[in-house]
Formats: sequence, C-alpha cells, structure tokens
Amino acid sequence: MRWRARTIVRHHCARRASRPQLKRDPLGGPDKASTVLSPSTLFSASTAVILVAAACGLAEFLGTIRFSPTVFGLGPLLLREDLPMRGPLPLAMIGQAGQTQRAKFQVQDDRTVLFRDKRGIFRVDTPLAFKGTLLPMTGSAQLEARAPVSVLVVIGAIAMIALGMVRMHVAPVEGVIAVPIVLAGLLIVSLFVERDRARLAAREVVDEILRQGRAA
Repeated sequence: MRWRARTIVRHHCARRASRPQLKRDPLGGPDKASTVLSPSTLFSASTAVILVAAACGLAEFLGTIRFSPTVFGLGPLLLREDLPMRGPLPLAMIGQAGQTQRAKFQVQDDRTVLFRDKRGIFRVDTPLAFKGTLLPMTGSAQLEARAPVSVLVVIGAIAMIALGMVRMHVAPVEGVIAVPIVLAGLLIVSLFVERDRARLAAREVVDEILRQGRAA
C-alpha cells in the first residue's frame, strides 16, 4: 500500500481584533452637560424667587396692618399656649382697636382677637415680626403666634444662591458656606426672641382689653 501524506485543513476560527466601540447615549437622552446649572440660570431663578417673595411680603404686610384673619393664619407657628384671662371678653370691645407697649390689636368678634408686633424706631428688632391670634374662652385665651412667610422665603433664596455658588466653584467655599450658617443662626435666635415677645404682648393685649371693657 502506497503511503500518502495526510491532508490537513486549518480552520481559522480566531476572531478578528475588533475596534473599541464608543458608548453613545440613546437618542433623545439627557445631555449631562446640560443638567448642570450655569451661574446665570441660578441667579435668574434666585432673583425670580426673591421678587416673588417681595411681592408676597408686600401683600402680607398690608394684610397684617389691616388685621386680615387670613394673613394672620399663615406662617410657621412660633407659639401656642393658653393664657389666663380674668373675666369674659367685653362685648363693648367688639370691632374696637387699640395698642399696648409692645403690640397693636383689633377685636374681630367675641371669639377672635388679632394682634401684631409694634415696631419701634430705636429698638433692635429681628426679621421675624410676630403676628398673633387670641381665642378667648372661659377663664383663658388660646394664643397662637406665627412668623411671616415672605421673610423665610427670601432667606431661603439667599441660602440657595450661596450653595449654588459653592457647587459651581464661582466663589470661595469657606466664605460662601458661612452665609447659610449665619442665616440659620439668625433664624434660630429670632425664633426664640419673637416667642418671648409674642407671649408678653399677648398678656398686655388681654389686660388692655379687659381694662377698656371695664372703662366702657
């Protein structure tokens, strides 16, 4: 038998070296660069918030001066407690207004007395001027004191601007972060100060209403 060489067939199964594929976002996906707020966008948004808060603050100020029950029911609660009241609310005081050393008040009806902080020229005041409601009951009056909404919105917008500047590295971190810290400290101190002022003013209002009622 004659010898013959084996036929060897090589199969080239090795894959070709493929080029690296660039990852692409799906069509219509958000662009990462567009999600970062620019300084102009941040300042425009913050300015709009401050302007809206200023307009609301003006409306709130006018409503507080005119003793609007709706305005007096708005805002963060500073204080809620019962005050002793020596005698019922005099009917002769309904619809009457007056003032004490610390507050101005108006008797809405036989169930509601509104009072607000009386600001002084030579007095150191906080940004949070209290506005309070007295609900006379048998032997006592329920006190509710609230802080203005507009002032808190403006302070929040200022803090938002400061934090945005830190995020975008357009200002020194140490100096800008100090702004929200100072504002937070100012708010905390103002809350405690206005709580005490509202409590003292409410006691003066109750005594003055009873005094004027006896005089009438």
